[in-house]
Amino acid sequence: MRNFRNKRAVIIPGKICNIPPLISFAGPSHGPLLARLHGKCFANPWSDNDFAQLLAVPGAFAKLACLVDKQEENPVGFAVARTAGGEYEIITIGVMPSHRSLGVGGRLITAIATDCMEFEFDSILLEVAEDNRSALKLLWGHRFRGRGAAQKLLSQWQWRPRGRYHYAVVALRLCVYI
Repeated sequence: MRNFRNKRAVIIPGKICNIPPLISFAGPSHGPLLARLHGKCFANPWSDNDFAQLLAVPGAFAKLACLVDKQEENPVGFAVARTAGGEYEIITIGVMPSHRSLGVGGRLITAIATDCMEFEFDSILLEVAEDNRSALKLLWGHRFRGRGAAQKLLSQWQWRPRGRYHYAVVALRLCVYI
């Protein structure tokens, strides 16, 4: 069987197409949907109440990545961010396992970067576990860089499955205004 997976293609159950996901705004009412997506992307999922409370805070917002097939939206990814101290902070970003490495995460980051520039914020900040190679590859590919002189700042411990702790890498992307 041939492998039809390519970076521009998006998988829709039963077929493959080159339609990029639609990125839209998500608010506090999307808490249950975000919690369900988060649960499919991470080992320690957040609750719908966690998302509703977070998105009710001024400056917090979310983006949804959806595929549209025959007028039906199929959510495949999300990002939650907030504004703080002159920069955007991406609090969490996730893509359904079946849709990873297809550009969905990159589209979400691009949507947040566009908002960052539109509202004239200086930068976007995101913490990633140092062993999350796919997330680091995504960030480095979107011009994020380690914060600090060492290009890698170990800011805090993050609990990981199997009883291990890993450092978080703080990545920063400077926004350039046009």
